[in-house]
Amino acid sequence: MNALKLAAGVIALADSALGLYLSFMGAFTKGYGDMATLMFWDSVVLVIVSLLCIYGVHYAFPLAAVLSAVLAGVAPLLLESTSQEVPLVVLSLLALVVSVLAFRSKSMMSEQANPMNLPVFG
Repeated sequence: MNALKLAAGVIALADSALGLYLSFMGAFTKGYGDMATLMFWDSVVLVIVSLLCIYGVHYAFPLAAVLSAVLAGVAPLLLESTSQEVPLVVLSLLALVVSVLAFRSKSMMSEQANPMNLPVFG
């Protein structure tokens, strides 16, 4: 696994941890009752997906990107103050970008870099 994929998993884990922290602290209180529950469960699922990303499951990265986009999109609707909103939105957008880049990165060796591709002298 390369460093980009590990970074994507760690950033998504930090994003979900911040979302869970704000959920437990009661920060999602701005008049949308079911949306606060959505943010909590989105953060819980993002914890699981980010652990899969750290483990190296390739198809967990798009799911982490979608869950981070939900956090980034819905958090400004629910948070009371911008001091809580800005770090969560910035971290969610960073997790979104890094997860997309990690999904698109190639983890396989090219044919030229493969150590089994030795020159044949004959």
